[in-house]
Amino acid sequence: MHGSGGRGLRAPVEPLALTVRGLSIPETNLLNRPRGDAVVIVDVAPGSAADAAGLRRGDVLVGVDGEPRATPLRLLTAA
Repeated sequence: MHGSGGRGLRAPVEPLALTVRGLSIPETNLLNRPRGDAVVIVDVAPGSAADAAGLRRGDVLVGVDGEPRATPLRLLTAA
C-alpha cells in the first residue's frame, strides 16, 4: 500500500493462529540449538494463515521474519 508523505501503510495482518512451546532440553540437544532459540508448533487453527502456509503440529520454527531465532514473542510481533 502507498501512504502520503512517503510513509508506507501496512495492511492489517491476519493472525497466524497457532500455539507454540519452547523446545525441551532433549529436543534442544537433538537439534543442536541454543536453549530458547526455537519453538515447536503445538496446534494450528484450521483455515488460518499458518494452516494456509503449510505449518503443521510438530514443526520446529527456528527463525521469524528472516531472523535466526524463533521465540513466542517474536511470533507475536512479526508481521
